Amino acid sequence: MLSAGLSSFHAGISVHLIIDDYAGSSVETLFAGISYFLAFGMLAYMAVWINKNPTLQEELHLKVNSAIEKESRFAITGFVFLAVFREDLEMVVFLLPFTFITNPVLLALQGVLGVILGVVFGCLIYVCGKNELKTLL
Repeated sequence: MLSAGLSSFHAGISVHLIIDDYAGSSVETLFAGISYFLAFGMLAYMAVWINKNPTLQEELHLKVNSAIEKESRFAITGFVFLAVFREDLEMVVFLLPFTFITNPVLLALQGVLGVILGVVFGCLIYVCGKNELKTLL
C-alpha cells in the first residue's frame, strides 16, 4: 500500500509541476474544465459498471480466496497495489483543478488529510466488519 501511495504521490507532484507553468493562462481554464469532465466521467463510469455487475463482490471474493489458497503473494500484492494506486490517481484527478486556485502546500495537506481519513475509515470498516463476522459465526 505504501508503494502505491508513494507512486501516486509522485504522479500527482509531477502533474502539478507540469501544469503549474500554465497558471493564469487560457490553458488553465481549459485544463480545469477537462479535469472536471474527466472526474465526472470516471465517477459515472464506475457507477454504471458497478450497477451492471451485481455479482462483482462475489467474483472478487472468489478470486482473492483462490489467490490465498494458492499462496500467490504476487497476485494479492498486485491486487492491493492496483486498487490503492487507482484510487490515489482518482484523487489526483479530482484535486487537479484546484492546483490553480490553492496554495500547493495547502493542497498537499488536503490530500494527506484525505489519505489519513481514508485509512482511518478503512480500518473502522475492517474492524466493524470483522466484529460483525464474528457475531454471525
